[in-house]
Amino acid sequence: MGMYKFTDKANLLLGLVFLVGILCISYSFFWGIVPLSLMMIFIYLKKGNRKLIATVSAFLIGFLLYRAAALLLTQLLDGDEARILFNRILLLFIIFCLMINSRFFKHRFHYLHKPDWHATIYFPFIWSGFHSLQIKYFLIMAMLINSIVFIPFIIKHDFNTLKGLLLFAIGFSLINAILEEIIWRGYLLSQLKDSVDDYFALIITSIGFGLQHISIGIPLIPSILFSFGGIFFAGIVMRSKSLIPSIIWHFLINLGMVFSGFIFRI
Repeated sequence: MGMYKFTDKANLLLGLVFLVGILCISYSFFWGIVPLSLMMIFIYLKKGNRKLIATVSAFLIGFLLYRAAALLLTQLLDGDEARILFNRILLLFIIFCLMINSRFFKHRFHYLHKPDWHATIYFPFIWSGFHSLQIKYFLIMAMLINSIVFIPFIIKHDFNTLKGLLLFAIGFSLINAILEEIIWRGYLLSQLKDSVDDYFALIITSIGFGLQHISIGIPLIPSILFSFGGIFFAGIVMRSKSLIPSIIWHFLINLGMVFSGFIFRI
């Protein structure tokens, strides 16, 4: 487990500002200046932990740029498919800011490896619980359950409609799964675990992952539910030491969201 580099209260306050920042930027682009200003105060007061504060600040700056570009995009593009695809591509703004921060602080990355498919994940607490499975079996089970959930919604559409969505579904699912996993598990989870406890890094990044969906029009309650999914995305990454299982799982869920019509109701 990672060790705390400054007080628990400071960790909690920083995490709270980070999550409030995501909410502020999601609901109103201009409110983003508030959490960023607080981050600057943090950097001034906590000189010994600037690496962690700079990481979450880099995300918020990138998220602010993403939101500004996305708002402009909605005014320039016609058609849901083009708007949705380009919105996801704009996540590169966040990755760019995190990449600059990582190069500056020479962060190491923990999850750029081949997955350990034989590693064990526990339910419901990732590291402990009443049931355990190897990563490969857990992933298969999770994907089967998600598929069963989506099937009743998918079969409501006729074959020609689904066929027409195929290319968009694959493109959207690949772009979204890869970019979101790189941001939340590749950069943020990997870098936070070097500065705070593993559990804290998992919870904060998972809640943040859920809340950032508000920015694309998903209501608060479903976004919070996405945070629970984020916990298991993060768990499967940390246990397998690789982004690959979470990208595969994320990709399948995105396919289901497109073919069920959920994406177009946002």
